[in-house]
Amino acid sequence: MTARIFDIQRFCLHDGPGIRTTVFFKGCPLHCVWCHNPESQQIQTQLMYFESKCVQCGLCVPNCQARDVQGGKFSLNRTVCTLCGQCVSVCPTQANKIIGIEMQTDEILQQVLRDKPFFGDNGGLTLSGGEPAMQPTVALDLIEKAEQCKIGTVLETSGFGQTAFFEQAAKHPILFYYDLKALCPEKHKALTGVDNEITLANLEYLFSVNSHIVLRLPLIQGVNDSDDDLRLLAEFLSKHKEHYEQAQIMKYHILGKTKAIAIGRVWTAPNQNAPLEQVDRWLTALNAKENKVILS
Repeated sequence: MTARIFDIQRFCLHDGPGIRTTVFFKGCPLHCVWCHNPESQQIQTQLMYFESKCVQCGLCVPNCQARDVQGGKFSLNRTVCTLCGQCVSVCPTQANKIIGIEMQTDEILQQVLRDKPFFGDNGGLTLSGGEPAMQPTVALDLIEKAEQCKIGTVLETSGFGQTAFFEQAAKHPILFYYDLKALCPEKHKALTGVDNEITLANLEYLFSVNSHIVLRLPLIQGVNDSDDDLRLLAEFLSKHKEHYEQAQIMKYHILGKTKAIAIGRVWTAPNQNAPLEQVDRWLTALNAKENKVILS
């Protein structure tokens, strides 16, 4: 079975308990303005060009219709780029990178199995992205294969996907890392491009079958952390605290900015990491101790 991914990272410590191997799926139905993996959103292959790494050597210009020299500086016309990858192979500073490959799930599993001796009792495979639910048969195949190899799986998800996928995934002993980006439907749609009806419906289903769930709360100062946002979130957490194991605040950072610019996007999210006083406000507003909220 063929998966579209953009990376496999080993020895990850922040994508679930223990030491994990994380598979990053390409493609996401959401387009969060703050996304720290903006190269994951488009399912098609893309070119990343890190201008700050470019030393203007000119090795990528010959035979490339997408590159030109204007005013002594190299330019890139993405509309005519064929994604041939020649610029990647000749660049001495790794300023160019092709994002998005196809791999068979058996190939992916073989890479994961190399790390199995390091997983111990808590580690394992994490499916991330992008959105794994956008490739449901692939994600389920990896979950099932990992289970057969006695490897635990964490599924990182926005919850925006077919209910049938979550019903099938919930039949396996996996841990869901489930994002709650905004509870106000209008704000959710403005920030991500979709409303949250499907996300909340799938979460309610997982609650109903007693799935293992860690809620993840990406909070961005001045974007989705108004007093009303936090009040709605605190009420939701209090109502459902018997159904999730923990809620993790994902403090905003700007690591996605460089990557967004590298794929030709304009960065519209805040240009600074979340200040500490904001974190204290979030924890207080969400009644952290009672609602099992921690800072991730």
